Amino acid sequence: MKTLFFRMTKYLLFTTYLLFSSTFLLFSLLEFAPALTKYINLQPIRYYAQSHKYHPDPTLVFIPNIAGQENGTTEQWDFIGDQYSPAYGVASPTIKYRATYTPDGFRSNSSTSSFQVLVLGDSYVEIGEEDSLTLSEQLKLVSGLSTFNLGRGWYGPFQYVELFKQYAPRVRPQYAVLCFFDGNDAEDVKQYIRWLKGKSYYAFVLSTNSYLNRYFTAFRDSYTYLFKKMETWKDNIFPNTPSSVAVIKNQEAHRTEDTLPTEIHPDLGLIDLNGQLVPMRFNYWNRLMPAEELLKTEEWKAIGQLLKDYQRIATEHGIVPIVVFIPDKLEVYGAQHSRRSGANILRKIETQLQFENNSHDALVTLIDEINLPFVDLLPVFRSLAKEDKVLYYPFDTHWNLEGRRVAAKLIAASLIEHQIPANHADSGGRSCAVLLAGC
Repeated sequence: MKTLFFRMTKYLLFTTYLLFSSTFLLFSLLEFAPALTKYINLQPIRYYAQSHKYHPDPTLVFIPNIAGQENGTTEQWDFIGDQYSPAYGVASPTIKYRATYTPDGFRSNSSTSSFQVLVLGDSYVEIGEEDSLTLSEQLKLVSGLSTFNLGRGWYGPFQYVELFKQYAPRVRPQYAVLCFFDGNDAEDVKQYIRWLKGKSYYAFVLSTNSYLNRYFTAFRDSYTYLFKKMETWKDNIFPNTPSSVAVIKNQEAHRTEDTLPTEIHPDLGLIDLNGQLVPMRFNYWNRLMPAEELLKTEEWKAIGQLLKDYQRIATEHGIVPIVVFIPDKLEVYGAQHSRRSGANILRKIETQLQFENNSHDALVTLIDEINLPFVDLLPVFRSLAKEDKVLYYPFDTHWNLEGRRVAAKLIAASLIEHQIPANHADSGGRSCAVLLAGC
């Protein structure tokens, strides 16, 4: 019995050694010769999907691989919504999405030179179903000023300021617009600080300096993929009878009582807009602490310093710096929730509403301390929500075209307030003030 035990232990250790040594060698080969992944379909594995799409950067954490292509690139896909699931029992329309990117990996600009406004931010600045529908292009449309888009998904305030530092001397704009998205910019700062300490930025493990950590992540992601694949094979061999899900075919944003599913999904919010119930999915929730406590946290202290750095860089280059507060969907529509909303929404919403202004108030405090020009979208967005306006995609993190248009008008008004010459005109010859009056 003792001999059998040692024999089994020896066999187990040898198998473990063989597994890790062979996978480590394969991982190392793919790390030093990434071109090999073109011949092996590793895209379903998260680590290699990231490696295919991004590469590490010493200050920005990562840069998309589309950057560096001499003539830029174009990507297109069917857009449904990053928060959509058929399980909600409500259909979401499919939208054709087509995006053109510059050689630097940012959305294309219709202006070609003498850029007057530099727009910084995350995917809220990057997103646009067509190139002409991004925030920067809508801002150009209503202001008549040439704009330069530096929006990139997954970036936060650290990256905004770093990009401003890099591009301000090159673009030499008159104005900079830093868009602070309240949904996750504070968390982005927290993740960046974590990355500075040698850990990963969100799930972007490729950005960490630890080779061993990257290996174990690739190993784990590969195992997870294979496990899910085995589950799929098992379901195909031994299929279960699927439960039916009632999907509402009407693709309009507004839903009346009789077009909603009988049973509301626990994570589905229903927003009451003048008697019409609009289904929405919320994915950002405020931290349950007052603004004064938020300002004591490491990430909010860092945000305060980053705003000072932003102001300093702008002053050095003779640029007027402006900060825009972009509220998340819950801050705009949460107070109008229906009691018919899903159980998980109802369980959290009342407590959430007690702190719905905390991060907004924290940012306002920091802005006031250094006297930065500020565009606060929250009051106007809430007012429009009460007027039955839908400013975000119900099943996506981001605002829709209507939300971008409203934001562009408010930012343009702020640019005028900060002494943009009235004779700046768009291609049609209309001045900025006239454009705003007609919108």
